[in-house]
Amino acid sequence: MGYYTDYEILAVKDNLESLSADQFLAIQNFIEITKVDRWSYLSDVWCGKGNDLTWHDHRKDMIRLSAAFPDVLFTLWGRGQEEDDLWKEYYLRGKCQVAQGEIVYPNFDEKQLKDISTTCTACYGEGIEHADGYSSIGCRKYWGSGEV
Repeated sequence: MGYYTDYEILAVKDNLESLSADQFLAIQNFIEITKVDRWSYLSDVWCGKGNDLTWHDHRKDMIRLSAAFPDVLFTLWGRGQEEDDLWKEYYLRGKCQVAQGEIVYPNFDEKQLKDISTTCTACYGEGIEHADGYSSIGCRKYWGSGEV
């Protein structure tokens, strides 16, 4: 059993313009011909099937792809099994930049405190509380068929 990660990939020209259809197909063909035993994680991720993978060689595969298409900026996103395992990797001309994700919470600011609880008699019966603007799905106000 391995560590599972969800991957997404984006490819643009190094000046951030969109790829042409020919460039896109050339990358897709390269990925297809470099498969080992007719299979690769890179192929799955390129096709949008990058969830729950144990792609341990992603850097090696991405550097090879990036070196083959030096004018394309590849961005690979990763979201691991652990909550704070978020990252991006940028690949250009066979080189890699790693950017670890950061979860940042603003400091406490008493001026930001708001009373957001309201009692809503329209939700599933009387006395249901929900945050203002975030009505429960069963709330008539949410569906526009009643007043709260």
